Amino acid sequence: MAAPTDRIVCAVRAFVLASVTVVLSLVLHSAAGGHSSDLLAVAILIVLTALGAYRLSRAPMTFGRAVLLFGTAQAGFHGFFDLTATSGHGPSHTGHAAVATLSPIMIAAHVLATAICAAIVVHGDRLLRSVWSWLVGLWLFSLVVPAPYWAPTAADIVYSPLDLRQLAAQASRATRRGPPHVFV
Repeated sequence: MAAPTDRIVCAVRAFVLASVTVVLSLVLHSAAGGHSSDLLAVAILIVLTALGAYRLSRAPMTFGRAVLLFGTAQAGFHGFFDLTATSGHGPSHTGHAAVATLSPIMIAAHVLATAICAAIVVHGDRLLRSVWSWLVGLWLFSLVVPAPYWAPTAADIVYSPLDLRQLAAQASRATRRGPPHVFV
């Protein structure tokens, strides 16, 4: 029997996965010209999908199994979205099921949703870790502010009086080539 924390983690993962899957499917379904559903219908679909995802949370998932599972789910989602489609002016109408849209664009949209969801399930933990480390790096980068450059001000520059002996010593060490020496 699993520990209570394991069950809670599995339930949260299942809910997040169901939410991402259903919302991604609905967005791509609508982008391909399909009808959108009521918020209540989408919420019910998320809960039902989360229950199914919770049951499958302990099974090892390969990419092939995930594609098969999500491909079947996408077919169900397509039918569900068309069945619970809204006209945009009022409550849900069930008459849209007869006018189900199944164009090549719609098929491509559901195939894309299947591939994205399968990749999230199979590589989700690694993806989450990489996004998290990127966000932490971005956060740390934003906290490290380079020190400001301070140009010397007039008070920082020290002026010394002209030392004629030092200038004479430099002049005597100079070669005799060039302009005549001022101090001999």
